[in-house]
Amino acid sequence: MKLEKVHVTNFRSVDDSEEFGVEPVTCLVGKNEAGKSAILLALAALNPHPSTPAAFDRERDYPRRLLTQYDDRHGGDAAVAITTSWRLTPAELTSIAAAVGEDVVTADVVTISRAYGKDIDVSIGIDFGKALEHLYVKFELDDSERSVLTTAGTTSTLITALGKLSSPTERHTALKAHLDAVGTVTGRVSKLICGMMPKFMYFAAYDRMDGAIQLELTRQLIANGQINQDAHRGARLFAEFLEYARVSIDDITKVDTYETFNARLQAASNDITD
Repeated sequence: MKLEKVHVTNFRSVDDSEEFGVEPVTCLVGKNEAGKSAILLALAALNPHPSTPAAFDRERDYPRRLLTQYDDRHGGDAAVAITTSWRLTPAELTSIAAAVGEDVVTADVVTISRAYGKDIDVSIGIDFGKALEHLYVKFELDDSERSVLTTAGTTSTLITALGKLSSPTERHTALKAHLDAVGTVTGRVSKLICGMMPKFMYFAAYDRMDGAIQLELTRQLIANGQINQDAHRGARLFAEFLEYARVSIDDITKVDTYETFNARLQAASNDITD
């Protein structure tokens, strides 16, 4: 998947970035506090890598001057923080088609967004008629078996229609069991796309890790979730670097020599530099 467009809204100092394109090299230029880092942090929180966890926190990240107006501004819905546009590769489209049917996905461009407190939302064109035909052919439904399902226009309504049949055939039952297991075509396509989507790692010169950490204290911060607080960001980066290098804090306390750990840390440092 290739990221092509980004639009950040309602995030820290960025009320509305307007939509902008992303090229192989993209440079953000602006004065201090203009919102450059905020845009990168929003992008990181769209689908963060576990090594650099990020999330949209309403109390921390929604523009402070507008926080008391949150419900009024968004009508009780969650505020969208980032909307992105991606282009799927031919191989990815082929993989999706193998799962849900040929030409069920009608475009190679997908919109992916995320709101405060919500999971990733995927929006892509789907031909439900072809999706249903793919299922009917796969489960070999004949004309009479199809005729009792004419009210179904989507896989969601098909599941409902199958559940209401008073005398389902064996093939009706098999189709319903399949849909109960895999879900709607919309949900299945969304899950496939989320699995293909790259994860983001955010790091910056502003985020300098501590030169030393107290192991027991850091272990406690991790255990109670306080490691993600801004006050402990330097220790968090230290712990994340150790994790990236596959050097466990617990392992460090059990050995007398650190040569193996040093080698792993140097290798991880080289990877990051590359």
